[in-house]
Amino acid sequence: MSKFRLPLILLALSIIVFMVLGFGVNLIVNTEIFQPPTPQRATPDSRVTPLPVVVLATSTNDQREPAVDGSTVVWAEKINGRWQIIRYDFVKRAKQQITNDNIDHIHPAVSGNIIVWLENDQVASFNSATNTKTILGKAKNIAKPKVDGTLVVWLGESAKSDPLYAPIILFDLKTQKSETLAKSQFAKSPAVSGNVVVWEDWRDGNGDIYGYDVSSKQEFAIAKMADDQISPAVAGNTAVWIDSRNTKSLSEVDLYGYDLKNKSEFQISVGRKDVVVDPRISGTQVVWSSNVQVFAFDLKTNKLRALTSPQQRNIEPALSGNTVVWTRLTPSPAQIVLGLVP
Repeated sequence: MSKFRLPLILLALSIIVFMVLGFGVNLIVNTEIFQPPTPQRATPDSRVTPLPVVVLATSTNDQREPAVDGSTVVWAEKINGRWQIIRYDFVKRAKQQITNDNIDHIHPAVSGNIIVWLENDQVASFNSATNTKTILGKAKNIAKPKVDGTLVVWLGESAKSDPLYAPIILFDLKTQKSETLAKSQFAKSPAVSGNVVVWEDWRDGNGDIYGYDVSSKQEFAIAKMADDQISPAVAGNTAVWIDSRNTKSLSEVDLYGYDLKNKSEFQISVGRKDVVVDPRISGTQVVWSSNVQVFAFDLKTNKLRALTSPQQRNIEPALSGNTVVWTRLTPSPAQIVLGLVP
């Protein structure tokens, strides 16, 4: 038996157990009284207990920007000089190349059967159940579309009068209708979960976090401080973001969260020269990268864990339930790896 097959079999069995026991819990807060976690500092120290991981689809090509939902992982893979979208089912161990043409396809996201990405300054979607591709609309060239259920959000095409301005586009795949959010200010990094859209908002000259209730069509502020709040993510009742209120610098940041149900804010990590990049949330787990290591924090148990060692560079984490995927940059080529948070 190959030395890689036994760990892969054990990982697959563990994944099936997680799925049977309730894979992919969406709600963070299920009680009436929310208990905020105790802030923890993420540093490369004794908490480093690297997860057993597997490389999902070993390749000589660079693989980047993974996203995961359930047992489906998507990423961009550089094939013959162009970035193509790959779909991988890690339970069935089935790999599918979604795109195959002479343009770059980047920033993929996935929810159920729907995959979205950016190509030629447009947002494209693919339904793996029907094998159909659709162009959803124009996008800013830095747009990173996100999808949850039938809702897709992205940064729209910039207004000609102001190249920095980009509205947030909310598109419903079911109705095929779109609406424009954050119409009159600079906005970045939209994310969506259920009926809530969140984004990074610069209307007051610094980064704040705003939200939008799709059902009521009401915009609301989540975090407005004198310093910057950026890069939000949202799942169920909880939003998280990067925050410089205590450090006055985006090179030394903290990670904060907000309970949408109880309207209460809480601090997750204490930065102090720590780097926090790409925070993501699912269930009670929050993950992020330090641009070297991937960390996880459990909002329920209040435990912080380094998932990778500092000997390799690991970036771009993504999360679904207890399944974490990320890009392992070193050794090259960059590969997508998967592990299960205990």
